[in-house]
Amino acid sequence: MKIRLPGFLTIVGLALPVFLAVNAKAADVQITVLPNHSINVSGGSGKQAWHIQYGARSGPGRLPGVGTLTLSGPGDIAYFTHETWLRRVDVSRGVVTGRWHFPGMRITALAWKDDHIQVRVEDFRVGGEMFPRTIDFNPDHPNFPFWPNGSILSASTAELETYCCWAAGFNDVAQAKEWLDEAENAVRRDPFSPWMKIQLAHIYRALGRPEAAELFQRAIHTEVNDYSELLRISANLDDDGRPEDAQEAFERGYAEYWKRGMDPRFNARLLGQLLIYPNPRKISRTLRPELIDRRYRLGPWVEDAAYAWDTYANVLDSGGKSQEAAQWRARAGEARQNSLYPLNRTLMRWYEIAFTLVPAVDLAAGLFILALFLRYLPQRKLQGRARQTGVARGFTFFNIEYWSRADRMAFFLICIASWFALGAAGAMTQTLVRQAGIPLSVGMGNFGGPATTWYFENRLAASPERDLLLAIAYQDEAENTKAEQLYRGLSQFPESWNNLGVLLQDAGKTAESRQAFEQALRLDSNMPDAHWNLEHKSQDFWTEMHQKFVPDRGMIAPPSRQHFMQALGLGSPSQFFLQALRGPFIGYAMLDAGARLRLPRPFALSFYLTLAEIAAGLLILLVLPFRDVTQPAYRFQLGLEYLLPGTAPQWRRWGGLLLCAWAALLLQWLASLAGIGTVAFGGFPNIQRSFGVPAASQPTNVFQQNAPYMLAAMAVLYAINAALVWRSHRQV
Repeated sequence: MKIRLPGFLTIVGLALPVFLAVNAKAADVQITVLPNHSINVSGGSGKQAWHIQYGARSGPGRLPGVGTLTLSGPGDIAYFTHETWLRRVDVSRGVVTGRWHFPGMRITALAWKDDHIQVRVEDFRVGGEMFPRTIDFNPDHPNFPFWPNGSILSASTAELETYCCWAAGFNDVAQAKEWLDEAENAVRRDPFSPWMKIQLAHIYRALGRPEAAELFQRAIHTEVNDYSELLRISANLDDDGRPEDAQEAFERGYAEYWKRGMDPRFNARLLGQLLIYPNPRKISRTLRPELIDRRYRLGPWVEDAAYAWDTYANVLDSGGKSQEAAQWRARAGEARQNSLYPLNRTLMRWYEIAFTLVPAVDLAAGLFILALFLRYLPQRKLQGRARQTGVARGFTFFNIEYWSRADRMAFFLICIASWFALGAAGAMTQTLVRQAGIPLSVGMGNFGGPATTWYFENRLAASPERDLLLAIAYQDEAENTKAEQLYRGLSQFPESWNNLGVLLQDAGKTAESRQAFEQALRLDSNMPDAHWNLEHKSQDFWTEMHQKFVPDRGMIAPPSRQHFMQALGLGSPSQFFLQALRGPFIGYAMLDAGARLRLPRPFALSFYLTLAEIAAGLLILLVLPFRDVTQPAYRFQLGLEYLLPGTAPQWRRWGGLLLCAWAALLLQWLASLAGIGTVAFGGFPNIQRSFGVPAASQPTNVFQQNAPYMLAAMAVLYAINAALVWRSHRQV
């Protein structure tokens, strides 16, 4: 024993620090799910027991797997997650000592690696898949990447931390008394949550306590690391009737937005903008100009912004504010020219027309056959009475054998129109597929994030324009080597030279970066980004904002709308025309049951109907023998020719196309009366709710917007047709 004792003591001496270290990390918190859609975070025991209650909102619509995770930290420290937020808590005191918002749609794992925490997050990817990424997080120096959110459902906001009373206008005294103690405890134990302070401020206000005003101010000045939190607080405070506090919250959030690497010019999705800054429910006359200005500062070129700014200019004009109106019209022009949202109202108008042409041409073909059947019915009856027989009799169908060469050519042109109509609809369908497949994170302030990068790499065809988007994404992701390599191979784009200059400037290569900025200006002398990077003088509103909020950073130039559209494969009108030449075969792959997007049943029917029409048109034009016509049409035929433009023989071969145009106008007008749109675009955003722009009324879809033009066009067709028919019958 005397020999073994020192060895035993040695083992104990070596094991004791390990044992103590394990116990030092034994501090933990308990998470209990409560029946009132909230969670209880607790720790300690006896007189040292504590708890904090948070909202959970884990009802229908929440994504599975979004819950709470815990991780024991050194000493009395522990960590737990709430939605996409990570908190550090001192378990011995029951006080939150840190709160951080992580990117992505959810936190799925926490683990220690040395003295850092490995935070595993997942983001939404096209097709419903999840994109994982592990972030190395040092709580003592919390510097971690940030990127726009990739999913609507994952836009978890910090309001979820509260369990009652956070909504603006709360004034339920009974509920306030019920939750007073719990809310005071939450503010005391979690000083990093501004929403807990707002919740308690609402309770105090409902109870008539003067401390409410101070709590609202404390909420605004709580240190946060997420701009959207302050922006949403601003909207909440506007609804609370606290415009000064709301303005202060917005300005602090807007400054944080820029510091996080966001650029409003990269905002394209109206939905994304409304997620980070929802409109207040109550918009007073004094608040409206300020709210519209905030909308512009956050998303100057978002979806439907051009229409909203034009509408607001009209409102200002009607109020005698012509100078302000001119400014907003200029902003509308910039939005039309620069927006990264693929589908503007002009494109939507033409896309709807393309979709309407498919049933319109089929309707025109049916009406044309019916009109000619009635025109040649007397001749058919005459020959029937004579009981003629022969080979030609076997080809009789709707009196087609009596059609003249002009009639047959007119019908064949209807078949050709059907081919192009279905080709245009197929091209539009492909556009919709591409639009639907773009992640929400594209067009949310920058091109950073795994979902956006993956989409550019795997869903866009290789092209210089695609590489430009990918280089910007790499730059936003701080993958500077990849970005620089791509930029150097894209010397034709001024944006490439400007952004390369920013990379070189960050790397300390001042002389080379200056040369890059100068080359960008040689390609585009009006490029404000390059001017600012070179001279640090504001050229426009956005360089002024950049200089105000992030003067120590280079200014990354967004891609032009043309390059963005080409990268997405949407292309120019000439490219679209070439796609339409493929006719029904452009959408043939979408008829397959295994296709990523199947054509709706009406379009599948039109596919086969168009092929049948083309075959029938060729047979009628080239194969079917002609028969002599000796009998005049019935008198009611004249009324039919007035009613259906293009069916009169005086139109000759062009009558079929005229009838197609009339049928398209008719269907669109009927759709405008019914208030419906096609499968492509059912409606427009409500600019009053989305932008705060006052509008007495607005069209709900493209057809309603086009209704006056369609009626005018139909009137012109009827007038020309009536003049032609009347003149020809008068001469007879």
